Amino acid sequence: MSRADEIYVINRDMSVRSLRDGVRRRKPVVFPLPIVIDPDSTGPITDIQITDAGAPDPGSVEFSVADSGDGARGQDAVALSPDGTLSRGTAYPASNDAGFSFVLPVYALQETGGRYAASLKWLASAAPGGPIARLTVGFQRRMPGFTADHPIKEIAHEVSARIVYSVPVENGTDAPAESWLSIPLGAVNRVDAETSQLVFDLNTKADFDQLWSAITDPAAKGRLELRCFATVGRRTWRQIIPSDFGVQDQVRFLDRGVLLTMMIKPPEWRHVRPARDRPQPHWRREDLARRVLRQPFTTVSGGVSAAHLSTVHTLNTAVLMRGFDAPLPAMMEVAPLDLTPATSREMLTQVFRPDLTEALDISDLRVGARRVVPTSAFIDKMGRPALIRTQAEAVQAIAFNFDVDVNAYMFDVPGDLRPSMTRVLLRAEFDAGEGRPPVVYYQDTAFTGRYYYEPQEFRIPRREEAPYLPAVSIAFFDVVEAADANENKILYRAHLAYRAVPYLDRAVLARLKRFLGEGAVLSALIPEQAALRLRLPDDAGTAFTESERTAATISLDDGIIDEVQLTPEALAAVITALQSGGLDGLVTASLPGAANTSIPIRLSLHEASGVLLERSFRGPVGAGRVRVTVRNRIESPLTIAEFLATPAGDGLAFPDASPGLQIAAGAQADIDYRLDPPGTVLTDLNPVLRMTVNPDMPLLLPSIMVNRGYSSQTFTLSLSIDPMYFGQIMPGDTEALAAVMVEFEGDTRIVLDAATLTDDVPLRLPILDWLLHRPRSEHYRYRVTNLHGASADIGGQAGPWVDGLGAGAVEIVPAGA
Repeated sequence: MSRADEIYVINRDMSVRSLRDGVRRRKPVVFPLPIVIDPDSTGPITDIQITDAGAPDPGSVEFSVADSGDGARGQDAVALSPDGTLSRGTAYPASNDAGFSFVLPVYALQETGGRYAASLKWLASAAPGGPIARLTVGFQRRMPGFTADHPIKEIAHEVSARIVYSVPVENGTDAPAESWLSIPLGAVNRVDAETSQLVFDLNTKADFDQLWSAITDPAAKGRLELRCFATVGRRTWRQIIPSDFGVQDQVRFLDRGVLLTMMIKPPEWRHVRPARDRPQPHWRREDLARRVLRQPFTTVSGGVSAAHLSTVHTLNTAVLMRGFDAPLPAMMEVAPLDLTPATSREMLTQVFRPDLTEALDISDLRVGARRVVPTSAFIDKMGRPALIRTQAEAVQAIAFNFDVDVNAYMFDVPGDLRPSMTRVLLRAEFDAGEGRPPVVYYQDTAFTGRYYYEPQEFRIPRREEAPYLPAVSIAFFDVVEAADANENKILYRAHLAYRAVPYLDRAVLARLKRFLGEGAVLSALIPEQAALRLRLPDDAGTAFTESERTAATISLDDGIIDEVQLTPEALAAVITALQSGGLDGLVTASLPGAANTSIPIRLSLHEASGVLLERSFRGPVGAGRVRVTVRNRIESPLTIAEFLATPAGDGLAFPDASPGLQIAAGAQADIDYRLDPPGTVLTDLNPVLRMTVNPDMPLLLPSIMVNRGYSSQTFTLSLSIDPMYFGQIMPGDTEALAAVMVEFEGDTRIVLDAATLTDDVPLRLPILDWLLHRPRSEHYRYRVTNLHGASADIGGQAGPWVDGLGAGAVEIVPAGA
């Protein structure tokens, strides 16, 4: 479900996903940044026809929009949501300002002649193995009224349905209690312009009985929940750019109508120092300063667009910069042949830059109570954040409980097949012994062998796909705030997203299943509504205090999904905690039979949930003994802290191994079991083990980091170059050396020439080395590019990357020397 506080990651291929997508169970939908077609522009961009490969096709049967008449392509439009959320019956403006709005319709049960278009029918002639009954439900899609001046269109969307119903709980007290359960029904399909339909087949009598009870028992209070999924657009400053982009990248972005723009001028944070005799680029002129609109991002007034077109038309000529052979008089006072890649890149990153003060005034990005903007962001020609496509979800509930006598036309089921049952969940506790905490479980009286249990705690799971990383993602965000009229302050922030799922000790679960008998089906009983409190460090990273996580999402499908904003110091404290005991908290919920149940949450990389081992059953290795080979499939070593008796047929298998066995990443180990009774015949054995992870942080951390970050800590290098190099032709060059550009990987660059032989450059500490307290935390890489020409603006050969360590003096040598 999209949230207003999500951070969006924009990759080199211009695909966009939120940070939370990396920890969700379902596969995230990744969209490219849309192409912007300016109907009034006459530059080269209007001749570019590119389709959004990979994005959902709004011209499908679900959605069709004719050309709006102003030259804008209707199929490029998307519903523009201010915060990325979606609500039924709400009008959202079209992203291409085409004069119409998008609406998610309101669903209601379809009625014909006072009767619902719904039925539950027993299929008397069902083929063996086929469905025995079928539920059919018709829906009416209702749209709000509209005027001819401002028409509305239905948002293209997909719908899945489930029935939610109540079951009473008998807990041994007089206090009434109930539990809410659900039955997934699948997709709701579109029939025509106004109606949709759901068809759900039931394959067993138990499934039929459960559905019958949910929709006919008044005490069940059954309801249909429709989850509507749609693609919406959002303009937001909440952007993270993982990669560094050059001139050719910027030109490619310009083809799409956006640019990666620096929100502050390069000298204020990159420490770029041009040679003293180098002409200043024309983007410093005040008449090229970009302005943002004071209206919301979703509104563009016609009076403003004309003011931007002169700049837009000039910018279209930047497409010709690929060969650097076309004049750009409005952008530079020097000939294009004198442009270096460095100068061109810095020039382009300033073209769409809005006024920083105005951007801060309307920013939707905050650090505490302060409005901030990122140091770089994708911005369109109007000075607005680029349009981001994202998946949004809206939930609608419809009452779905019927009196069989009043609504007899809905039920075509023989009388002898209509169930009559009293369904109750019986609460009980199971003591697993050996000092382990008891587990609360519930028996379903209506269905033999069906049980539900309360989780003992929430834990971070390992992903189900290789390389089986923990469901944690970290992104680093450098943002700028206005400290005063003459200075901008850079703030370093980390965003950590995680998912935590219900957990029950495997040993307890195995013993509970054995106690309940063969065929017992256990499901976790998770609350629909819950609150989360988590202990997090303060900004200094010293004191941990309990914080209420109101932005966390707690659902039946995904468990807990949350995103935390941290300072570098607080992140360091979190990383330390994740390696051992973890971050502690409580999920407070109303579970069956208890008004206030508190379930612990522990976020740790040391103890995880999920399948950590792969197993191969090797078969007998002697009289009454079998062997199982296990392989560690994760990147970190594992320690088996406890071997437990494992169910084996009608008996047990007792491990012949000592606790403390360590298995390196990718390594294997054999575990032998003694069978009781000895003659038990097995075809497989699933070991019951209690394991801990010894996280390999230098290997694990880079895998869960979305981008390379830096701390607020810096160290200084003193650069110098021997003047004898200047005026000489370096090996591999054809012109005399006029200057050198020293570029530090991921950080800054400076220029040295005969007039500036020395300079000091402050470098930021890479966050990964700083977090791991590596002695090489002051590691850096740089390369030297030779510059030629009378003004030292023509780029020559670039040297190899050179590694360095620690603050101090660095002697610069030109490339090829």
